Amino acid sequence: MLYAYLDESGSTAPSRPHDRFLIVAVLIASDHAARRIRRHVRGLNRRAHVRGSGELEAADAAPRQRQWLYERLRRERFTIVAVVLDKGQVYRAPDDPEDWYRAAVAYAARCCWEYWPRFELVLDKRYGNPNLRRRLDQAIESRLAETGCTLHIEHRESAQDLMLQAVDYVAWAIHARYERGEIEGYALIGEKILREDLLGPT
Repeated sequence: MLYAYLDESGSTAPSRPHDRFLIVAVLIASDHAARRIRRHVRGLNRRAHVRGSGELEAADAAPRQRQWLYERLRRERFTIVAVVLDKGQVYRAPDDPEDWYRAAVAYAARCCWEYWPRFELVLDKRYGNPNLRRRLDQAIESRLAETGCTLHIEHRESAQDLMLQAVDYVAWAIHARYERGEIEGYALIGEKILREDLLGPT
């Protein structure tokens, strides 16, 4: 069984300078690969003196800490699917900005299905409200409805899931490339990217 771990970088706020892109990234890995990736994230947290069930988010990590992890991730076997929403090219923002996030996540899930008809999707627990989590699940299920795919979806706290912490670094690297033109992290993980779709104007 393959597992797809999804996180985002950027916001759903209307486009403004230094906040133009919303990135949704999916890290797809087998159980065996995930065990090795978890070991690297655990090692990073240990080096950063993260205590208990905490985490060192990519946005808070020092450049050398991010590079340390990217250099180790590039040795492992996994695949990345990325969705890039350029909010600056959207003609009209939705009434509910979270519709951007739901659409991007559902699109990413459909992209994954095209390569792997059977996988389990693990999402960073963005919403504390169960009704909002259900709306997200419904958006994904609606996008996959015509495929006949029955997808198992879980929402987990990233502090308790090292794989969600790993994909946070992946999403951050892709976002840094688009938002600020920083390619150091992207250059290290770029060969893992199977698909990187830019969503068009809406």
